[in-house]
Amino acid sequence: FGSHARFDYTMIGHTVNLASRLEGANKVFGTSTLIAYETWRQLDNSISGREIARLQVVGIREPVCVYQFLPDGATISRQSLDAFQTALKMCQSGNAESALPIFEQLSDDPIAQRYCEKLRSMSPGVRCEWNGVWNLTEK
Repeated sequence: FGSHARFDYTMIGHTVNLASRLEGANKVFGTSTLIAYETWRQLDNSISGREIARLQVVGIREPVCVYQFLPDGATISRQSLDAFQTALKMCQSGNAESALPIFEQLSDDPIAQRYCEKLRSMSPGVRCEWNGVWNLTEK
């Protein structure tokens, strides 16, 4: 941006905006890196990870599916990962009430515990209608 006399390099656009929002979303989940679906699908299973949420972020109309890297030697068992995915899909299909007990069993998984906190904070009626999309109102 700028003129012939003064010029400054910057990045703009949807992808940059989304990256900034995902950086902030790490605070919500206690993660260090979140990856949007479009990037995740290009990795072609070359990196271990899991889907963790659908986020509605400031400045982007459609919810974004996000993934978490799982470092080599991660202590989460395959059984726990499968249970988390089952509970996540239940939330996304409007069955969060049934997902809560599954998340509660995953006491060693910080993200599952974040789901527990969120679901417990909802009234049962709201919980039954929740579609699994986290509405993030801060950048």
